[in-house]
Amino acid sequence: MKKIISFLICLVLIFSLSVSVFAAEAVKVNSKTSANIVKLGDTITVTVSLNGNAEFKSMALTPVYDENVFEVVSGEWVLTGAMIASFDNKNAAIGYSSAVNKSGDVFKYVLKVKDNASLKDTTIKTEAVIKNGSTVIASTANTTTVKVICKTHSFGAWSKADNNNHKHTCTACGTAELSAHTWNGGTITKAATCKETGVKTYTCTVCNATKTEAIATTTKHTFGNWTQTKEPTCTAKGTESRTCSICQKVETKDIAAKGHSMGKWTTAKEATCEEKGSQTRTCSKCSHKETKDIKALGHKFSNPTVTKEPTCSEEGIESGKCTRCDKETTNTLPKKEHTFGEAVVVTPATETAVGKQTKTCTICNTVVEEEIPMLDKNDAETNVEPDDTVNMDNSDDVSENENSSWIIWVILGAVIIGGVIIIIVAKKKKSNK
Repeated sequence: MKKIISFLICLVLIFSLSVSVFAAEAVKVNSKTSANIVKLGDTITVTVSLNGNAEFKSMALTPVYDENVFEVVSGEWVLTGAMIASFDNKNAAIGYSSAVNKSGDVFKYVLKVKDNASLKDTTIKTEAVIKNGSTVIASTANTTTVKVICKTHSFGAWSKADNNNHKHTCTACGTAELSAHTWNGGTITKAATCKETGVKTYTCTVCNATKTEAIATTTKHTFGNWTQTKEPTCTAKGTESRTCSICQKVETKDIAAKGHSMGKWTTAKEATCEEKGSQTRTCSKCSHKETKDIKALGHKFSNPTVTKEPTCSEEGIESGKCTRCDKETTNTLPKKEHTFGEAVVVTPATETAVGKQTKTCTICNTVVEEEIPMLDKNDAETNVEPDDTVNMDNSDDVSENENSSWIIWVILGAVIIGGVIIIIVAKKKKSNK
């Protein structure tokens, strides 16, 4: 019997522990601060919240903090409908007449950083005990770390923080501020060459940090003098090269072929009346030889006999003995030129179309056609004006001739009348004597 009772007691204890563990796991208390960094004299709000859905009738909260750093300003329950809700600057309590199921924000309290507080990292802890009647369903605490800093910082000199920023640190509280580097225009600390990249160094004007960037290799080489690597000939190009003293790049260019230096033409074979001759000349540099023909001289007659007269349609023939080779032979006489008569207009030219005219050889009756250029309107008018001008000039000449004759007759008449008067006057003088 005793063994049975002991077994039942063990089962009850195990069950009660399981219920307590389940309830504790079902409700969680969290607290969060309005800031993680606060200055001397600043206030900070701590919000306490519940996570879970366990029913409870009462809750007690106790803020725990360094009283040399913080002092309580106020506190209030966010929950409503409670039978009792109190806060005495040290402890907060709330109670309901019946069990409730609450979650979310439940309580807020405000702490102020004392003006003479130590500059350091400090903690704010909120302890909570939650009951359902006399049963404790949760007993937990939540801690948050807060850094207390100066109200007015006393920063030291700026120093490099990383490749993008510099920082300065408050000598009192250790607060560090970051700011982006301010780079100057940069200075070339290593000049680029045709072989290696250069370096440009930039310096931050605030903290003297430096950064570098590569300068691309240049295309400007430092070449030596040109050196002939292949001598040109009369017909083939030569080459010459030069080398960069920095990167050993070799540059090559052609040298033009020299061309032949030919001597004078020398007769290798004399031309005859019927056979060609030849001349040669040789390059003085490469022995290249050139040959050209000398035309056959043709026969030369002293007193040739024309056996057929040339016309404008057929060649002529002369025969005789050549004075150079004593050969009896004949020569061909070239055709004569055509003797064309007057041109005959087939189609007159106009201002919009060319004309056509023909000419006929008076010897062989060969007919050729010629084009008459189109007439230009101005040319047509000009062609008329000279005739008119000639007529006007002729009429002027006639008028001048007529005027000259009339003047002569007047002068002759005046001379005759004057002579008659002189004779009459002379006779009267004579009779009076």
